[in-house]
Order: sequence, then structure tokens, then C-alpha cells
Amino acid sequence: LDTRITCTDNFFFFFGTPLWIVMYVGTYGSETVNATNHYKIGYSTNLTNTRYEKLFNTSYASTTNKSVYIGNSSSSTWDGVITSMSYSGLSKNVATETSDPQSLFFSTDGLKMYVGTVGTILQYTLSTAWAVNTATYSGLSVSVSSQESDVQDFYMTDDGLKLFTVGVNNDTVYQYNLATAWAINTATYASKSKSVNAQEVTPRALHFSPDGTKMFIVGTTNDTVYKYTLGTAWDVSTASYASNSISVNAQDANPYGLYFNDAGTKMYILGTSNQRVYEYELTTAWDLTTASYTARSFLLSSQDSDHNTIYFDADFFR
Repeated sequence: LDTRITCTDNFFFFFGTPLWIVMYVGTYGSETVNATNHYKIGYSTNLTNTRYEKLFNTSYASTTNKSVYIGNSSSSTWDGVITSMSYSGLSKNVATETSDPQSLFFSTDGLKMYVGTVGTILQYTLSTAWAVNTATYSGLSVSVSSQESDVQDFYMTDDGLKLFTVGVNNDTVYQYNLATAWAINTATYASKSKSVNAQEVTPRALHFSPDGTKMFIVGTTNDTVYKYTLGTAWDVSTASYASNSISVNAQDANPYGLYFNDAGTKMYILGTSNQRVYEYELTTAWDLTTASYTARSFLLSSQDSDHNTIYFDADFFR
């Protein structure tokens, strides 16, 4: 393992084999992806530095193998897929806590990791930020099964004081308040919710804009991303459908993961049919009708065959 892997380096995470969490650190040609030269990656004729940087540094989760790998890419050319990865052996086993991880989230400082499993969210502590091999189960968890017994995804605000879940049984987004920031065991149902059934009956993922005034849902019935506007920021009960959407079916018929950059100009879809992360550009921020596929994707099937969550840190370095 390269000693340059620190909390300032560039990581991406996903679940793979067998019931582990693993981490990758990568290189592009001779350019190592780290805090000092990440703007140099992506030197090629058909990819800008920013796009490669943001597509490379990604997190994703799987229910089949549930692992995290550390490796590197030695590809000398870029074709939309990182094709050369090697497992370094760094991992964290989560099988003691759950055999069915569904979703993944991190605190903004990378020192806490959250794993969603059906109707429960588990909390882990990382002794080194973003280094998942240093993660230990904190013993803290919260059951959300009283509202939704098959949670597919969840989202936490940057201050760690609000939690939102979505699942396939009730097709509804539920809101929770945390009495102590990032302490998942202090989460209680806020008696606020929003049904998305009129748009999608099998919601798989959700995402919010940084100001809490926009919410996005994607599901596997219509293979479409839907936008909602919140009359009051971070109050999901004030959400209404914005009549704004984009189909992603042309790329994948089973979209399970959804993520945006903070500017609302990039969208990422994790598709399970083809086991790829797809990148889209929005010419108008947060307006899905202006989104188009960039023809850039990231292949996941070499590591695992059943991923279902994608996660980025705030600056897209991880």
C-alpha cells in the first residue's frame, strides 16, 4: 500500500466480495491521483481533467459481494472505462453486523460511515478519515422499519442533523431528526414524509441539492430521474413534483444509484443491468430536461455483479 494514501488523497469505495468494504486509490498513466496533482489526471484528447477526476473518484455499494478494494489503474488511454485495477488487500469486513447491505453514506469529514440494511442504518467510526480499513462498528444504529421495512437508500444533511430514507414498500421519502449530529442512534421520525408513488413505484435512490430545496428520485419501474421542489428547505412534507425528469433507460434499465455534484451540472447513475456508473451533464443546473449522457461510464462488473449505491465526497476527490 502506497504511503501516500492519507485523508487528503483520492479514494473511491464500493461493496464487493465477500461482505467487505474495500477502497481504491488510482493512477492515470504516470499521474498518481492525489491531493497534489489531481488536476493533472485525465490527460487525453477526448476527456477533460475535470470530467475524468469526477468520474474516477466514486463510491458504490453492492448486495452480492459487499466489499471494498484498494488498487490502481495503469491504463495509458481513456475510453470511458478504467480497465486495469489490482486488489491491494486492504478491506473491512461488515458481515458481523449485516449480511445484506443496501446503501452507503459518509459524514462530511470521512470519520463516520453508515451502512443501510433493509430497515436499519448502522454507524461505523474510522480512525483515519476515508480509510475504510480503519472502520469499526460503533454499536450505534437506528431502526426505521416502522416507516419503511425495505429501505433502498438514505441521505444525510451536511450538518448531520437530518436523515431521509426511501424504500420500495411504501414508495415514500421519510424524514428524521438527529438530536446529536451524526449520532445515528439519536434519530427519531419527524412525522414528515412525501409519497413519490405518482412518479415511481419502485424508488431506488434519492439525492438533494445542497440547499435542501430540490429532491431527486430514481427507480427501476420507469428508469427515470424525477425532480421535486421543497417549499421549505429540508422539509420533505413541502415537496411537490416539479414536472421535470429524464429517462436513463437508454443507458441502463435498472438504475439503482443517483448522485449530483454540488453545482447541479453533473449527474451520475449507477445501473445494475450493465454494472456501470454513467455520467450526465446538465447545461442548466438542476434542470433534468437539459441533461444529456456524456458517453462516459465506469465499469464495475470486474469487481462485483450486483452494486446498488453510489457515493461521492463533497469535493469529488473520493
